[in-house]
Amino acid sequence: MKRLALGLLALTLSATACSHGNSETAPRTVPLPHMLPGDSAQIRAGKLAAYIEHRWPRVTIAEIESDDRGTVVQFQDQPKYDYSIKDPKAYEAHVKRVTGDLAQASVELLKLTMRYFPRLKYASVWQDAQLKAYWSKEGIDAMASPATYRSYSSFLRLIMTAQFPPLGVTPPPAPTS
Repeated sequence: MKRLALGLLALTLSATACSHGNSETAPRTVPLPHMLPGDSAQIRAGKLAAYIEHRWPRVTIAEIESDDRGTVVQFQDQPKYDYSIKDPKAYEAHVKRVTGDLAQASVELLKLTMRYFPRLKYASVWQDAQLKAYWSKEGIDAMASPATYRSYSSFLRLIMTAQFPPLGVTPPPAPTS
């Protein structure tokens, strides 16, 4: 029993050391959002965004857009890097981890959008407005598990499978700020 306790203590300390003082781990176990029958498409999208932000502490949803029917839904997600990490190697590892979280959270958000928007035709989760990619329901359904896309190269290959933008969909103008 004492050896088990020491092993758990060592595991906890090593996890703490790897987090560079950050106790936020991803993904967190968070209950799926509760959608009400009267929720508008924008409310549904907002609930999905809040879910992702709670589940992935280093990901924020900066923009949410949906048409009234929920046929086109768009999210802009962004990483939240810890700029207090001064050691270059530790910071590089942190950036890789957060970037992986962002990619996995993006695909998870696409899959949830397909699930919670029955009229969905196209969904987009993007980081750069110049590369806003859209996927059809069929395209999202064909995606592998979100964890498959943690590496930058696999996520980039996924983006290349999307449409930019799909025919008949006019994306809203990019913010001018």
